[in-house]
Amino acid sequence: MQTVSANQERRPPPPSFEQMDSDGNGELSKDEIKGPILDQFDELDADGNGTLSESEWPDAPPPPAQ
Repeated sequence: MQTVSANQERRPPPPSFEQMDSDGNGELSKDEIKGPILDQFDELDADGNGTLSESEWPDAPPPPAQ
């Protein structure tokens, strides 16, 4: 049995690609991204166009086992 800390239980899931795409253009700019994923932006931007498409967006980690 895995123990889950109080912080893990209260942590909301990360926002989806669609939730972060505030201008609705189907791509995420650095201005639309928040949190630690922003540090990986240039690495994730495979085509180097300065935005992340949904195909470049990493899958969310699986939820913790209960």
